[in-house]
Amino acid sequence: MNPAIRVEDLWVDYKTKKGQIQSAVRGLSFEVQPGEIVGFLGPNGAGKSSTLKALMGFVTQKSGTATVFGKQAATGRNCTSSVRFTKIAYP
Repeated sequence: MNPAIRVEDLWVDYKTKKGQIQSAVRGLSFEVQPGEIVGFLGPNGAGKSSTLKALMGFVTQKSGTATVFGKQAATGRNCTSSVRFTKIAYP
């Protein structure tokens, strides 16, 4: 069975306010099978959000591959992904 999400040797870099290059994700690889429930945990600054942003196409990956249901993750301005936020109010 093909994985729902496949990430192989993903690298994501950002420019800091001082213009220096900072690596957010370095060489990450994993697979998620269809129907699998996965938690993505790590300390602050570990690259969790940067990985998800790369999968959705909100940031450009430096190298590596990221596929979602067999399709290459969008890159940078060619993003076709969407995110829906739901506001929940507790009484």
